Amino acid sequence: MEMTKPDAVSRLLEIMDRSPGFAGLGASIQTISQIGDDVDGGNRQMTEVILRDAALTSKLLRIANSSRNARVGRNVSTIDQALMILGINTVKSVALSLALLDSLSRKPQSSQLYAEIVTAYFCGSLAGELTRINAPRYSSQEAQVCGLMQNLGRMMCTYYLYEDIERSQAIQIEKNLTEEEAIKQTLGVGFDEIGAAIARQWALPEVIQNSLAPELNKAVPRTAASAMAWQQLCASFSRRVTDILFRLPESREKIELGKTIDLFQPPLRLSDADTRDLIGRCLLETESVLAEMSFPCNIEQARKLLRKASERVTDTLSAEDSLTKDSNSIDGKTPVEIIQQVLRLVHNRFNFDHTLICVPDS
Repeated sequence: MEMTKPDAVSRLLEIMDRSPGFAGLGASIQTISQIGDDVDGGNRQMTEVILRDAALTSKLLRIANSSRNARVGRNVSTIDQALMILGINTVKSVALSLALLDSLSRKPQSSQLYAEIVTAYFCGSLAGELTRINAPRYSSQEAQVCGLMQNLGRMMCTYYLYEDIERSQAIQIEKNLTEEEAIKQTLGVGFDEIGAAIARQWALPEVIQNSLAPELNKAVPRTAASAMAWQQLCASFSRRVTDILFRLPESREKIELGKTIDLFQPPLRLSDADTRDLIGRCLLETESVLAEMSFPCNIEQARKLLRKASERVTDTLSAEDSLTKDSNSIDGKTPVEIIQQVLRLVHNRFNFDHTLICVPDS
């Protein structure tokens, strides 16, 4: 039965409510994300939260003692010392990433989920750094958490509704659709709307709920007049950049990145060169932290996997080409549609990075 928007969201939320793993995840996100900017008070709260989790404590101490962070002759043995070296922003992102990893990793689709967590970490890092540099009066911690949560709906669907995701992928191949177009046909609603519904269900802080609101993508960005507006705008920009880097074909990356920077330039006070440099630094930082966490997926692996899942089959045939003519259709499909479907099946079956077919002109 084809589901309507309320049915899809309600079914997912009902399944999630029955899962003990995600009951704990929602509480962890609430606790970590609500820790404030006050250095002393924030550090005390963060230390208390971290010390309740032996695995998280161990990971953070390992990162703080890594060659990239360790200070000469100093052994980091306490969470307070780790917070001083890493900074509360990094600690919060690592904590939330590990919370996601612990909850999402015990599934056959774990490779896809690992890749999604890589994108989430990068998105949070970019949002936090952009706020620290361009809007220091606003909380870079809040920005980082908002960025980290941007693909929440996609991750939860991949975890809980994987049969629907597989059905969506089949539709994507058959009809030559984008991932977002196919998922809307399958569930009747997009990943953004689902993420926003989950944030409301978990009663996450208002700033996170607001940053996940899908309506922003449909409007021209305006200058942020408040912290809430900035975080929403910054999260939207970071999500778009993340999707360009991890989901679009590599050949489109440069031009789409330029368009996005231009679109958000006035309200976020962006410079093309500086923004591209910042994106590069955040990618390097993400790669370093993932390695220090012994994370099971790196940036390059995530890009390869997610690009394959997201792209549609493309062609450069004109409307006048005989392969595109309805008059030559077979079972209601034009020849090029059949070729595209076969190419996609071959592409996925053999795990190719790129698949190309050349046909004669005219």
